[in-house]
Amino acid sequence: MQETNTFTNPLKVGADPYVLYHAPYYYALDTGCAYEEGKGTHFVLRRHRCLSRVFTEGERHIIPLPKATHLPQAPELHFWNGRFYILYSLAFFDGATVLESEGGDPFGTYTVKTQSLAQATVPNLQTYDHTMFTYSDGTLWGCAACYELMVIYRLENPYTLAGEAVPIVHADRPRENGLVEAPFFLEREGVIRLLFSSGRYQDDTYC
Repeated sequence: MQETNTFTNPLKVGADPYVLYHAPYYYALDTGCAYEEGKGTHFVLRRHRCLSRVFTEGERHIIPLPKATHLPQAPELHFWNGRFYILYSLAFFDGATVLESEGGDPFGTYTVKTQSLAQATVPNLQTYDHTMFTYSDGTLWGCAACYELMVIYRLENPYTLAGEAVPIVHADRPRENGLVEAPFFLEREGVIRLLFSSGRYQDDTYC
């Protein structure tokens, strides 16, 4: 009998799961919570002390979203300067929407700071899957996908650009099928690593 290996995501089966640890909780967002429950009207932010249980058993908090003509996708939760920020894109729309918490409680109220972060930073290309990270020197950076490439840019704050976008990754390998997206920065021991997805998300070439 031939043995088959099946991998099941231990956190979430679905699109664009994102987790932030802010002691003592893990906080989680995903695209599915907007599609399945909110129909584009809100995100569901979850929290739990256990990472493996945050999506299934986490306490829930509804975050209303500004009215839009397209469905929200790829949400991320970030903590910067004492406040929480939610970044997300709209399907088939250029730029990111950024929400800011009114205080230091991620389960509190959020206000819209911009609906067009990094819009049109690269001529003739749509930006989506926005993320941000703080470098060890305190500078704030953003990164976004543009289908066949990804760009990086300086930020003054989570909702204001401080410089022009510069291409950082190109989909120039056959296995990438002309698509690189979902950037995520990981800094450890002074080394910055950029993680991202590539290939066709509709099939098993996506990785």
